[in-house]
Amino acid sequence: QYVIFKGRPGMRRLFPGTKYLADNRKIVQMGIGALGVKNMVKGGALLTICITVPLTILECFLKDQYTMSALIGNVASVLAKVGIGAIMATVAGLTVGTITSFTIVPIGFTIGIGIIAGWGLEWLDKKYKLTDKLVVALEKLGDQMAEAEALTKSGQLRGQESQFIGQAKLHEMQYFGR
Repeated sequence: QYVIFKGRPGMRRLFPGTKYLADNRKIVQMGIGALGVKNMVKGGALLTICITVPLTILECFLKDQYTMSALIGNVASVLAKVGIGAIMATVAGLTVGTITSFTIVPIGFTIGIGIIAGWGLEWLDKKYKLTDKLVVALEKLGDQMAEAEALTKSGQLRGQESQFIGQAKLHEMQYFGR
């Protein structure tokens, strides 16, 4: 695949040529072409994760009552929103990039769709309380796992007790000659 520039090549300083491979370093860095759009969305998603996840963890430390389930649920929710928004922005940017020959349009469209998708996903989360439901489900799962672990430990202790009693009876029989 190639990226082809139209117009007078002498007027362009950064791209003096007219035809570049789509994986050319300059093309990708400038966010032009499919690889450029993908790199731009990937960088934006990583930046969002690097900002949002630490803020969520900080919120955990600043609140008086915050469970590990709430932390995991909130971080998972943020990561899901970022992933869905990044996919939507990539698809939109690549679709517009195939339709138009202007390079600024796919870049602007990708950024715009990414922002709109983020707002939309946040609105859906608030409306349907998806993160809260995830936290409740994680807390139930944690309770069930703790209960199962307690039952397993109590069963193991009972087994150890009966083994200890059996050994004591065996020693008693040997000692008293029964």
